[in-house]
Amino acid sequence: MKAMYVAFAAIVLIAFGANFGLNNIGFSSAERQASDTTRLPSDTGDGEAAIDE
Repeated sequence: MKAMYVAFAAIVLIAFGANFGLNNIGFSSAERQASDTTRLPSDTGDGEAAIDE
């Protein structure tokens, strides 16, 4: 039973460590799939996307 608790604790530590580490080095899906030519809509707060001209 003790080994199972240690394994669960290790899983939690690895998961949080990986999430923290990957976010700090810029390895998120948004940063991986966006490029310099990607236009993301900006939210104006009124429910409609702003049009850049």
